[in-house]
Amino acid sequence: MTQRCLKHIAVAGGAMLISLSVRAQFTIPGTVAGANANRPALSADVKTTVVSNTPHGGFTQSQSGKYWRSQDGKTRQDTSFGSVITDPKARTITHLNHTTKEATIILMPSVAKPELPPPSRSVPATGQPVLGQAVEDLGEKEIAGYLARGRKTVTKGDQKLQFGFVTTEVWTATTIQLPLYIKQSSSRGESVQQYDNIRIGEPEASLFAIPQDYTITEKTGTTGGHSRTVSLP
Repeated sequence: MTQRCLKHIAVAGGAMLISLSVRAQFTIPGTVAGANANRPALSADVKTTVVSNTPHGGFTQSQSGKYWRSQDGKTRQDTSFGSVITDPKARTITHLNHTTKEATIILMPSVAKPELPPPSRSVPATGQPVLGQAVEDLGEKEIAGYLARGRKTVTKGDQKLQFGFVTTEVWTATTIQLPLYIKQSSSRGESVQQYDNIRIGEPEASLFAIPQDYTITEKTGTTGGHSRTVSLP
């Protein structure tokens, strides 16, 4: 495999590492709602592994990082590709590039909750699960010293991007409402995020702030919409 191909795969893998964290914060039940008496402030170590299926074969990328959650619902996760700060109350996701000293703030639009039919664990005769019909309760088991409940969901992916069906497996520690294990898999590959060494306590407020010497770009929605660049005083 050429160095150019390796570099391309590494960059794509890095994007998956970051997006996995963001998806976790905005899709795990109860997270967008913000602060909650049953969601204590905490910090944890995070290990993320991405296996990408490429025309050149499988490529595995792993790294360790840090995670923080404040009592008012903000989160931050650090990886070697930068930091991701989420603010569920403000509905913003902020990407920090510490190499270039740039911050990109994405404003997530409010979306009405769709009416979905009651989930079923059945699978059609074709063998292919259908959206809303493949939600499975995996029961409980101990992870990182906490009792966690698992849930597996199969959803229809983006056919244009050749994602097919996407399977998401999440094990959440109910006492602290933290997803300790998140696994997403599709025809494109697999990503796994695991939390460990959990410490209860309020993180420093500065962790959720943009450094004053960073250039800021603001965007609307996950694809852009509009943007403007400003510099903090």
